[in-house]
Amino acid sequence: MTKWEYSRVFINSEQEDGIDVLNRHGYDGWELVSVIEQYSGCYACYFKRPM
Repeated sequence: MTKWEYSRVFINSEQEDGIDVLNRHGYDGWELVSVIEQYSGCYACYFKRPM
């Protein structure tokens, strides 16, 4: 069974580099699992990748 490593990143919709942060996680092998709006304009992005 695959063991997973998890990460959470907070993105503010007003940040110009928010998409770059998500792209960097993708390049590092992270899979985006969920995006949840925490409050207006702030999102928690949950990632996983195999250990």
